[in-house]
Amino acid sequence: MAQVLVIEGQSILDIAIAKCGSAEAAFEIALLNEISITEKLIPGQTLELPAVVKKDVVEYYQSKGINPATNITSDEFNSTIGGDG
Repeated sequence: MAQVLVIEGQSILDIAIAKCGSAEAAFEIALLNEISITEKLIPGQTLELPAVVKKDVVEYYQSKGINPATNITSDEFNSTIGGDG
């Protein structure tokens, strides 16, 4: 079974989309790893992955080097875009 190493700011949904090709895979990832779909993931944590649902989506993310990490705070977001809140 495939595994993924969590990076800073990733959620189960980020991983489900990038590594399995579908947001629905988040439920299966949660079940496989005995965690909640809303669990805050720890950078460096290893998660078991289910089978790829949509190969074309996974290939797109891989070819572009995209590793989504959308679980950020509003302060982190604002500092990234240069805003003040």
